[in-house]
Amino acid sequence: MIMKRLVVFFWLLSFGISLTGQQHDFGNVNELTVKKDTITYTLTGSITTSYWLYFKLTEQKPYAGVSLLLDSIKTGTGTDLKIKIPVEFAPKQNLEYKGLLTVENQNSVLGVVSISGQGIFSNSYYASTRNKTAEVLKAALKSKTGQGYVSLGYKNARIEMFSKIDNWKINGRGSSVNKVECIYTGRSIINYPFNTSDLVKSPWNFNTEHTFPQSKFGSSNPMQSDLHHLFPSDANENGKRGSLPFGIGSGKYEPRNEQKGSTARAMSYFVLRYQDYGSFYSGQESVLRQWMKTYPPSQIDIKRNNDIYALQRNRNPFVDYPQFLDRISSISGTAVDEKITSLQMSRSLRHQSGDTAKEFGVYRWKHILYNSGNQSITVDAIFSAHDNMNWQASINGGGRTVIQPNEKHQFEVAYRTGYGAGYRELGDSIIIKTNAIGYQRMAFYLSAIVEGAGSVGEHNEKLELGVYPNPVLNELYLEFNGTMVPRIVQIIDLQGKTVLNQTKDFNQMDVSDLRSGEYMVRLTFQDNSTRISRFLKQ
Repeated sequence: MIMKRLVVFFWLLSFGISLTGQQHDFGNVNELTVKKDTITYTLTGSITTSYWLYFKLTEQKPYAGVSLLLDSIKTGTGTDLKIKIPVEFAPKQNLEYKGLLTVENQNSVLGVVSISGQGIFSNSYYASTRNKTAEVLKAALKSKTGQGYVSLGYKNARIEMFSKIDNWKINGRGSSVNKVECIYTGRSIINYPFNTSDLVKSPWNFNTEHTFPQSKFGSSNPMQSDLHHLFPSDANENGKRGSLPFGIGSGKYEPRNEQKGSTARAMSYFVLRYQDYGSFYSGQESVLRQWMKTYPPSQIDIKRNNDIYALQRNRNPFVDYPQFLDRISSISGTAVDEKITSLQMSRSLRHQSGDTAKEFGVYRWKHILYNSGNQSITVDAIFSAHDNMNWQASINGGGRTVIQPNEKHQFEVAYRTGYGAGYRELGDSIIIKTNAIGYQRMAFYLSAIVEGAGSVGEHNEKLELGVYPNPVLNELYLEFNGTMVPRIVQIIDLQGKTVLNQTKDFNQMDVSDLRSGEYMVRLTFQDNSTRISRFLKQ
């Protein structure tokens, strides 16, 4: 069971601000761009006293791309205030992004903004993969990598590889003479012949490595000559690798670290483009996926991919966009989307420091449940535990409901406080029961200090008093607005007993001698108006 404590802050509810909804669409944004934007949210009605607004952004999983650049702001006063909320969108996938932004006061949701944006890839070669995942994405990539493909033939492919693609003099790697390096050992040769029949002889001893072994597909074309999985290799090391699967340990071949990522991407491309001949790839997919994550494409890999495209007219998608791997759970088998169950709550359903309530007062708070996963969630019930007879709760929207992915459920909690003398803490538990694993039963404890008959002074509900740090160990600092002059500051325990008075230095109090627990701090002004807040002494 998840247990949270919530202390409510009441006076904002008297303004009658209704829960309203808006939409914000970022439009199309590519992976190279960070689009900064501003959401303008309107607080309808008349606002006579400034107060704090809080924002919470929740994105639909598993992909995140939207950032909230401001989590709170203090309003001004006026009618139909325009609140500016800065956000940015930086997608890494060419997928549709969705989310929900809640606009809240201290204890209630005022409004929501539905967020959307379309991620796109700057390389239009992959336009056909937009908004696709799992097997649908695999099919799109297989089709695209075969579309317009030019088969060079094995002899020509090897000549292109040794003379241009992997020749350090030609490919920009800084050699003044023809130079090529073995991908596995790092041994290099210079001023070598491009004729591969001569290259295998001494003193060169170089051969062409088929990352996916030729023996597995019968040395057939176009697989044999596909440059995306061909690499220059020392002849002896080429023979040592043979047809061994990649990996670590006995019976496996482990490339040097510099080559692990390139090898893994070449193997994954091959299986995606053609097939997993003899199930050779499936047994090593786990380690190859790990290598792709650990060793991302270098500038050498990117240039090689571009140079091969100029010849073959197709690309290795895992070089251009390694993030494709996140959308394909299995390359050799059947890929499926991860089932994600995620129930998020508005900020109002959490621990907060608060203010006091009046006896016989009726207070209402709106809360949001948001399904940020991709599986439907059934909310079986939302109800009050009725822990306190002087704190009577009713819930609107607490019946059984199903929340679909990227949908929200709003419910309202209404409380009527009872009566009594002095200050006392009243509270109640709100229980939320769902069918979602990890969210089957959640309890939120809401409480307030009720100021009943016999309490000293009258609380001015429209003024604010901030205290920090909270919790506090030694020094407690007070912040308050307005121009009125304080007369006394008092600390009161939950039994209504004043445990500390101070008639000067109203911005700081030494509370080191207080016992651990919850307290109220009350600031009284020359006109006997007060401001009250709460804190926890460690």
